[in-house]
Amino acid sequence: MTGYGEDMDATFKQIGGVWLSQQGKASIGTGSITVDGRKVKIVVLPNKRKTETKHPDWILKANVPNDMNMGFSPDTQSAPSPQEPSDAQE
Repeated sequence: MTGYGEDMDATFKQIGGVWLSQQGKASIGTGSITVDGRKVKIVVLPNKRKTETKHPDWILKANVPNDMNMGFSPDTQSAPSPQEPSDAQE
């Protein structure tokens, strides 16, 4: 991504929005995004575990409905780690 403006409009599709929270709230903002035609509520939080510049400044948390399979583990509510493809043949 080289910049914002007209190029961004041609490249990116709007999928939702975030509203700034009132001062004193734990979250920076709240909003929703559309995934597979359904609205999913999100919260934007500061990354309190940031220790390196490669870590994100903000964390997005989603309230994913139980009937929506997005690859989240119900125990951790985290996305699964990418798996390496297996080259072994049986």
